[in-house]
Amino acid sequence: NNQTKDRLLCLLYSEVEDYDNAFRILNKIDLSRLKYFEYRQLLRIVQKKNAWDVEVFLIDKLLQYETDPKIVLNLKLQLFNAHTSLNDDLGAIKIGVKLLEEQANRSNMTPENKEALLAHTIQSFIRRGDDAGAFEILNKYQFLSISPEFKVSIETDVFLKKNLNSEALKSLVSAIKIKKRLFPEEYASLYFTLI
Repeated sequence: NNQTKDRLLCLLYSEVEDYDNAFRILNKIDLSRLKYFEYRQLLRIVQKKNAWDVEVFLIDKLLQYETDPKIVLNLKLQLFNAHTSLNDDLGAIKIGVKLLEEQANRSNMTPENKEALLAHTIQSFIRRGDDAGAFEILNKYQFLSISPEFKVSIETDVFLKKNLNSEALKSLVSAIKIKKRLFPEEYASLYFTLI
Protein backbone atom coordinates (compact mmCIF):
# COMPACT_ATOMS: atom_id res chain seq x y z
CA ASN A 1 0.00 0.00 0.00
CA ASN A 2 0.94 3.67 -0.22
CA GLN A 3 1.92 3.99 3.46
CA THR A 4 4.42 1.14 3.20
CA LYS A 5 5.81 2.56 -0.04
CA ASP A 6 6.16 6.04 1.52
CA ARG A 7 7.88 4.62 4.60
CA LEU A 8 10.40 2.70 2.50
CA LEU A 9 11.03 5.69 0.24
CA CYS A 10 11.48 7.97 3.24
CA LEU A 11 14.00 5.59 4.81
CA LEU A 12 15.80 5.24 1.47
CA TYR A 13 16.16 9.03 1.14
CA SER A 14 17.41 9.11 4.72
CA GLU A 15 20.06 6.48 3.97
CA VAL A 16 21.45 8.57 1.08
CA GLU A 17 21.22 11.69 3.29
CA ASP A 18 18.63 13.43 1.13
CA TYR A 19 16.86 14.85 4.17
CA ASP A 20 14.72 17.34 2.24
CA ASN A 21 12.95 14.61 0.25
CA ALA A 22 12.90 12.28 3.25
CA PHE A 23 11.16 14.95 5.32
CA ARG A 24 8.71 15.77 2.52
CA ILE A 25 7.62 12.13 2.41
CA LEU A 26 7.71 11.78 6.20
CA ASN A 27 4.94 14.40 6.37
CA LYS A 28 2.65 12.03 4.44
CA ILE A 29 3.25 9.03 6.71
CA ASP A 30 0.95 8.00 9.55
CA LEU A 31 3.51 8.09 12.40
CA SER A 32 1.28 6.43 14.99
CA ARG A 33 1.83 2.80 13.90
CA LEU A 34 5.50 2.34 13.18
CA LYS A 35 8.10 -0.03 14.57
CA TYR A 36 10.91 0.95 16.92
CA PHE A 37 13.66 0.95 14.27
CA GLU A 38 11.50 3.14 12.00
CA TYR A 39 11.04 5.72 14.76
CA ARG A 40 14.84 5.72 15.27
CA GLN A 41 15.50 6.36 11.59
CA LEU A 42 12.79 9.01 11.29
CA LEU A 43 14.17 10.76 14.35
CA ARG A 44 17.43 11.35 12.51
CA ILE A 45 15.53 13.00 9.64
CA VAL A 46 13.50 15.36 11.83
CA GLN A 47 16.62 16.32 13.81
CA LYS A 48 18.38 17.27 10.56
CA LYS A 49 15.37 19.40 9.63
CA ASN A 50 14.90 20.90 13.13
CA ALA A 51 11.28 19.73 13.10
CA TRP A 52 10.99 19.97 16.88
CA ASP A 53 7.27 19.19 17.15
CA VAL A 54 7.66 15.94 15.19
CA GLU A 55 10.80 15.17 17.20
CA VAL A 56 8.80 15.42 20.44
CA PHE A 57 6.24 12.96 19.06
CA LEU A 58 8.90 10.48 17.87
CA ILE A 59 10.88 10.60 21.11
CA ASP A 60 7.72 10.03 23.13
CA LYS A 61 7.10 6.93 20.98
CA LEU A 62 10.69 5.70 21.40
CA LEU A 63 10.49 6.14 25.17
CA GLN A 64 7.55 3.71 25.21
CA TYR A 65 9.84 0.99 23.79
CA GLU A 66 13.26 1.78 25.23
CA THR A 67 14.58 0.11 28.41
CA ASP A 68 18.35 0.78 28.23
CA PRO A 69 19.01 3.48 30.90
CA LYS A 70 21.70 5.26 28.83
CA ILE A 71 19.50 5.46 25.75
CA VAL A 72 16.51 6.57 27.86
CA LEU A 73 18.60 9.37 29.39
CA ASN A 74 19.84 10.45 25.96
CA LEU A 75 16.28 10.47 24.58
CA LYS A 76 15.02 12.50 27.55
CA LEU A 77 17.80 15.05 27.03
CA GLN A 78 16.86 15.28 23.35
CA LEU A 79 13.22 15.70 24.36
CA PHE A 80 14.19 18.49 26.77
CA ASN A 81 16.14 20.18 23.99
CA ALA A 82 13.21 19.87 21.57
CA HIS A 83 10.79 21.47 24.07
CA THR A 84 13.32 24.25 24.70
CA SER A 85 13.73 24.82 20.95
CA LEU A 86 9.94 24.99 20.57
CA ASN A 87 9.85 27.61 23.37
CA ASP A 88 7.57 25.18 25.19
CA ASP A 89 8.71 26.26 28.63
CA LEU A 90 6.09 24.19 30.43
CA GLY A 91 7.26 21.01 28.67
CA ALA A 92 10.91 21.91 29.27
CA ILE A 93 10.25 22.54 32.97
CA LYS A 94 8.43 19.23 33.39
CA ILE A 95 11.25 17.24 31.79
CA GLY A 96 14.06 19.37 33.25
CA VAL A 97 12.83 19.01 36.84
CA LYS A 98 12.40 15.26 36.43
CA LEU A 99 15.87 14.86 34.89
CA LEU A 100 17.44 16.91 37.68
CA GLU A 101 15.72 14.71 40.28
CA GLU A 102 16.97 11.56 38.53
CA GLN A 103 20.49 12.68 37.58
CA ALA A 104 21.71 15.34 40.04
CA ASN A 105 23.51 12.84 42.27
CA ARG A 106 24.42 10.30 39.61
CA SER A 107 27.45 10.13 37.35
CA ASN A 108 25.59 9.52 34.07
CA MET A 109 26.03 13.16 32.99
CA THR A 110 29.07 15.40 33.11
CA PRO A 111 29.01 18.25 35.67
CA GLU A 112 28.90 20.72 32.75
CA ASN A 113 25.84 19.01 31.26
CA LYS A 114 24.08 18.98 34.64
CA GLU A 115 24.77 22.68 35.03
CA ALA A 116 23.46 23.36 31.50
CA LEU A 117 20.30 21.37 32.26
CA LEU A 118 19.82 23.38 35.46
CA ALA A 119 20.43 26.67 33.59
CA HIS A 120 17.90 25.93 30.84
CA THR A 121 15.31 24.69 33.35
CA ILE A 122 15.70 27.87 35.42
CA GLN A 123 15.46 30.02 32.29
CA SER A 124 12.21 28.26 31.38
CA PHE A 125 10.80 29.10 34.82
CA ILE A 126 11.87 32.74 34.41
CA ARG A 127 10.37 33.06 30.92
CA ARG A 128 7.06 31.84 32.36
CA GLY A 129 7.31 34.53 35.05
CA ASP A 130 7.69 31.89 37.76
CA ASP A 131 10.50 33.47 39.80
CA ALA A 132 9.52 31.38 42.83
CA GLY A 133 9.90 28.16 40.81
CA ALA A 134 13.28 29.34 39.48
CA PHE A 135 14.45 30.11 43.01
CA GLU A 136 13.19 26.78 44.36
CA ILE A 137 14.99 24.73 41.70
CA LEU A 138 18.19 26.78 42.10
CA ASN A 139 18.03 26.40 45.87
CA LYS A 140 17.61 22.63 45.56
CA TYR A 141 20.38 22.12 42.97
CA GLN A 142 22.76 25.01 43.62
CA PHE A 143 25.53 22.45 44.18
CA LEU A 144 25.44 21.85 40.41
CA SER A 145 26.50 25.46 39.82
CA ILE A 146 30.18 25.15 38.94
CA SER A 147 31.06 27.78 36.34
CA PRO A 148 31.60 31.51 36.86
CA GLU A 149 29.28 32.17 33.89
CA PHE A 150 26.40 30.35 35.57
CA LYS A 151 27.00 32.14 38.86
CA VAL A 152 27.17 35.59 37.25
CA SER A 153 24.21 35.22 34.90
CA ILE A 154 21.69 32.63 36.11
CA GLU A 155 22.35 32.42 39.84
CA THR A 156 22.73 36.18 40.39
CA ASP A 157 19.62 36.90 38.29
CA VAL A 158 17.47 34.49 40.31
CA PHE A 159 18.66 35.96 43.63
CA LEU A 160 18.06 39.54 42.42
CA LYS A 161 14.53 38.65 41.29
CA LYS A 162 13.85 37.41 44.85
CA ASN A 163 15.45 40.58 46.34
CA LEU A 164 18.19 38.47 47.93
CA ASN A 165 20.92 41.00 47.25
CA SER A 166 23.47 39.53 49.66
CA GLU A 167 23.08 36.08 48.05
CA ALA A 168 23.52 37.68 44.61
CA LEU A 169 26.71 39.36 45.81
CA LYS A 170 27.98 36.03 47.18
CA SER A 171 27.41 34.49 43.73
CA LEU A 172 29.44 37.25 42.09
CA VAL A 173 32.27 36.85 44.60
CA SER A 174 32.18 33.08 44.13
CA ALA A 175 32.41 33.55 40.35
CA ILE A 176 35.45 35.81 40.75
CA LYS A 177 37.13 33.25 43.02
CA ILE A 178 36.58 30.50 40.47
CA LYS A 179 37.79 32.65 37.58
CA LYS A 180 40.78 34.14 39.48
CA ARG A 181 41.75 36.51 36.65
CA LEU A 182 39.23 38.71 34.89
CA PHE A 183 39.47 40.58 31.61
CA PRO A 184 38.49 44.30 31.59
CA GLU A 185 35.15 43.56 29.87
CA GLU A 186 34.35 40.97 32.57
CA TYR A 187 34.99 43.61 35.25
CA ALA A 188 32.67 45.96 33.35
CA SER A 189 29.98 43.28 33.17
CA LEU A 190 30.24 42.64 36.92
CA TYR A 191 30.08 46.38 37.57
CA PHE A 192 26.78 46.67 35.67
CA THR A 193 25.39 43.67 37.55
CA LEU A 194 26.35 45.28 40.86
CA ILE A 195 24.62 48.53 39.89
